[in-house]
Amino acid sequence: MQPRSKEIQQPDHAVSQGRITKEADHKRSGKKKAQIAKQENPRELTEEEKQQLLERKLADIEDFKGGIKWSLTYYDDVYQYRHYILPLEIAQHLPRNKLLSRKELLEYGLSLSDFWEHYMIHRPEPHIILLRRTKKQAEESYAANSEKRRLLEEEKKKKRQKKREQAAKKAA
Repeated sequence: MQPRSKEIQQPDHAVSQGRITKEADHKRSGKKKAQIAKQENPRELTEEEKQQLLERKLADIEDFKGGIKWSLTYYDDVYQYRHYILPLEIAQHLPRNKLLSRKELLEYGLSLSDFWEHYMIHRPEPHIILLRRTKKQAEESYAANSEKRRLLEEEKKKKRQKKREQAAKKAA
């Protein structure tokens, strides 16, 4: 069998009704190219529009940060992993095709301990933030957090002791 020409590869019912022609197909692809060009080169936003978008982003983050969900950590031989699931109201403000810095992640309402890095964007679900850190960094973070907790407990004990001493002086 010989391959059909491009013109004949269209479904027979559409060709016979004259709905699909080379010319119409060409116009359709030209429109599509124009739409893609518009998306790739959007007009510059005015300062007022930028300010409105920023205010909306901050309001959405404040309103919906309680809906952020996070996973337990999981491991492989090298890394410790965690992921956050953002509400779509927050996720709509995420930049496309860009890994976020720690500072940016904190701005979006994520609470992070030390050393986490945004390492990948899962295209089908861009509202899921994938994070990782090395096992060594995880151990360092645990040690630092343990030391911080110990120091906080000592400080609390000292404050309680001072309160007891002050109460004893007042009673005497």
